[in-house]
This record gives sequence, structure tokens and C-alpha cells, in this order.
Amino acid sequence: MAGEELFPELVREKAKSWHWGNHSLVTLHLALRHAPVYRASAFDPDMARAYNIFFGMDNIDEVASCFEDCAAKKFPTVMMGNGACNSQFDPTYAPPGQHAAFWWPFAPYSVDGGPQNWEDRRAEYTERVLNYWRDYASNLDDQNVLGSTLFTPLDVERLNINMRQGAVRMGAYVPNQLGINRPHPLMPGSSTPVERLYLCGSFVRQWRRGQRRGRLYRGQCDCRRFAPEARLDSGAAAGMEALKRPELDPEKREPVFGKDHAQAKSRRLT
Repeated sequence: MAGEELFPELVREKAKSWHWGNHSLVTLHLALRHAPVYRASAFDPDMARAYNIFFGMDNIDEVASCFEDCAAKKFPTVMMGNGACNSQFDPTYAPPGQHAAFWWPFAPYSVDGGPQNWEDRRAEYTERVLNYWRDYASNLDDQNVLGSTLFTPLDVERLNINMRQGAVRMGAYVPNQLGINRPHPLMPGSSTPVERLYLCGSFVRQWRRGQRRGRLYRGQCDCRRFAPEARLDSGAAAGMEALKRPELDPEKREPVFGKDHAQAKSRRLT
């Protein structure tokens, strides 16, 4: 949108091969007469007071199974994820005397042959997610469920221009896309080569985010640092030096994390 010629070549190359991830989220929203009652309350009554509840798997093998199915672009046999009944804690989420709840387990963007299946088989997938949820909540029968809406990975992509392939994190959390590598050592923070254009949202790396944004808003960040006459800041300079090192992987063009990188990051934090 801004013009790829405004960005360094190495940044452009990485952007074109960006890994969006193997999984997204599929969210089932329910309109209810009564809040979900979880079977786990029988041995832990505090479940009734919990806001965010994660369920669906019992062991690490089932966790692996879920992500393996997502990578294989299949509807997961083991569904797992977190959910909540917001209206239990904020009654304005639903009409008086009723409730609204959701559960968003992991799921692939392309499912059982293609992403369009989320649309073509929406009713089937809605029922499968609801039935799985019913294994954990005892009162999600037809008398209690007033209505439902399935928000699929395809819907995520349609409504969020920066979440390609339903990538709710805007890119997989893998080593070469984390920390200083998100998106690239030459652009390790919020600023870009384009004046007054910033990276923001969950895409941006986590460390000292608030402080960095504060500096941006105070106008202390030079957005022109990629211009020929401007010098790179310490983080970008460290990235440039890393790219020149002989131990650099020539295929991935990523800096090797080690003592020098730790020292460079330490300088940035001071």
C-alpha cells in the first residue's frame, strides 16, 4: 500500500515469504437462557466463578494431535481453546435474565480441502464445535441454547486485512519471526521508513512496547532513519552487523542469537 520500494530489500524479501501460521481460531458464540455449567464444578466449585476457561485436552499427546491436524489442514479431532461467559461478569452483554458465551478452539484456515469449506459446511462445523463443548458443559442442550453464530478463520481473514489466512497473530510465532526478527532486524520496533507510518497491534514485538510507543507519540523517534542521510538506530545497526556475520544462515538471512545479540539488546534497553 505504501510502496515496497520504500523498504529495504531484505525486509521486502522476508515479507514475501512471511509464514502466517498453521492454525487460526474458530469461535462459537452462543445466546443462552442460563450460563454454562461445567462438569468440573463437581470437584472444583470455583469453576462457577472463573472467567476465562481453557478446556478440550487432557494430556500433551492430545495437544500435539490438535496442532498436527491443523498443520495437515484437517478439522481437529481434539479441540482445545479458551472461552468465557461474559454476561456472568457484565450483564450488559445479554438481555436481562439471559447470557452470552463463546469458545474459540484452534482450527486450520484451510479445512478438509480448502478454506471455502468453512462457508459451505458452516452448519456442520457449528454442530461439531457445540457437541465438543457439551462434553464439558452439562446444560448446553437445545432448551438452553437460544441461538449460535460460528466465526470461522475465513471470517477472520475477510474482516481483518492484516490477518491473512486467518492469522490472528498476524504471523506465526516461530524463532525467525519473534523478537528483533519481527518483522526484521532492520525494522525491530514500531517505526517504518515511511514518515508517520507505524507498525502496531499484536503483530509488534512485546518487549518495552509501552515505552517505545510513548517515545513515538512524543516525536522522539526518527521515522526517516532508513533514508540515506539518516543513521540507523542502535537496534537496526545491530541487525545490519548481524546480517554480515559469517555464521549467518544464507538461506534464511537471520542473525544468530548469542552473546553479541544479547549485548546489543541490552544496549537498546538502556
